[in-house]
Amino acid sequence: MLVFLLPAIVFHAVASLVAVPGVALSAERVIDDIFRVFGVFGRHLPSIALVVFLIVQHLIRRDPWKVRVRTLGGMLVESLVTALPLIVLARAMRFGALADAVRVQDLGLIERATVAVGAGLFEETLYRLVLITLLHAIVVDGLGVRARAGWAIAILGSAAVFALAHHVPADLAPDAATVRGFYFIAAAWFGVLFALRGLGICVGAHIVYDLAALL
Repeated sequence: MLVFLLPAIVFHAVASLVAVPGVALSAERVIDDIFRVFGVFGRHLPSIALVVFLIVQHLIRRDPWKVRVRTLGGMLVESLVTALPLIVLARAMRFGALADAVRVQDLGLIERATVAVGAGLFEETLYRLVLITLLHAIVVDGLGVRARAGWAIAILGSAAVFALAHHVPADLAPDAATVRGFYFIAAAWFGVLFALRGLGICVGAHIVYDLAALL
């Protein structure tokens, strides 16, 4: 997962300094705020935290230090395929991804790509990796709910938070319920991917969808 996501992490880190300096997506700001609670400050903390987490996970699982190009290619294909249902749904509903941190229509190609990649990285880190894992631990370990039901509760709960947290532009205000409904469906789909296929695939699918919508 780290090797698969590393090009996106590096691209966003570099492009955010050059293309859209000073602009942070809402999920990125939330992760920064979490670090600030513990007195930790620094540039690119969300990206650094994601890299550190994946390395620690690798060490804990004692996975082999091998990278199979075939596996990376398969993950890329799977990301493309699993993004297609959302692309089709968005086109059927006649709207695409809506960036809540910047006016996307005012940005150039590289800036849009930076927003798309950042949204995929940090929204999946916050809403899937952190929130779903936290909710699952609360309902399963804390409340004694069965694991499968715990996953369902965590995925739907995270999807609800994701939908409510996203900004609905003024021009779509009359259709706010439909827009939030799409966000809920998208978040639930990403949650299913996270539970069944892991963080790498759900980030990959999110980035592919946002690139298709924003570019």
